[in-house]
Amino acid sequence: MLEISESLYSYLVSKTAFTNEMGVKLSPIVALQETAFPFATFRINEQSIGSYDGTAGTVQLYFWYGPKEYKKCVQFTDAMKAVIDDNDNYQWQNSSVDFIEENQSFVGIINFSTN
Repeated sequence: MLEISESLYSYLVSKTAFTNEMGVKLSPIVALQETAFPFATFRINEQSIGSYDGTAGTVQLYFWYGPKEYKKCVQFTDAMKAVIDDNDNYQWQNSSVDFIEENQSFVGIINFSTN
């Protein structure tokens, strides 16, 4: 899983479509409490045994936005779908946007698998 994490981080922070919005605010699983919106997190859900080199898995990529930023969240999630599609090692599966009642924030989610 560490290889997937490092590869994903390197890939996203090399893309201006990502860094223009998020900078390098990309963390595994959870961001520090003081991290300001917007920021991104990711979770590796499983590692596939059937992979030829042992590095396949499924990934959830989250884009966190503050209250009243629904439109920005949706636009960025749509833009990141294209970035994921551009990588031959990633296969986009689906994406969605959710509302977090606790802090009135929005989160864009992209699910994809890796080779």
